Amino acid sequence: MASACSSAAQLPSIAPEAANGRTVVAHLGNGTSLCALASGRSIASTMGFTAVDGLMMGTRCGNLNPGVILFMLDELRIGMREIEDVLYRQSGLLGVSGVSSDMRVLLASDNPRAHFAVAVYLRHREPERCGLRNRESDHENERETREERAGQANH
Repeated sequence: MASACSSAAQLPSIAPEAANGRTVVAHLGNGTSLCALASGRSIASTMGFTAVDGLMMGTRCGNLNPGVILFMLDELRIGMREIEDVLYRQSGLLGVSGVSSDMRVLLASDNPRAHFAVAVYLRHREPERCGLRNRESDHENERETREERAGQANH
């Protein structure tokens, strides 16, 4: 499975200036991820423990409040395998739109749910990107602090 972090390896040949600076790389497809880079090194990513974590995707929900799973188990009486199927194969753009997991189909659709799914998908990109930028800044501050401490130790 491709990801923003694996795609980032191609950055030096495509955009050397971006590869040497601070950059957020996006992999946007049926799977979706963002990766913050500092001097070509990954310092933060939206990818989590499993493929269902992170950003909303074509059929996967992305970040999810754990209480939703408890609600599905206790209130809706859905079994674990069915919950797994919903989270991995019936959520994301497909689940929100009820139309398709394909962004091209959703953009061409007159269905209001398709437009809503696109809006939700886009709305969740900016906070994640900003979160990665904040983690990038934290990484830069940590590096500067280490350099200052090393300079003080040498004097």
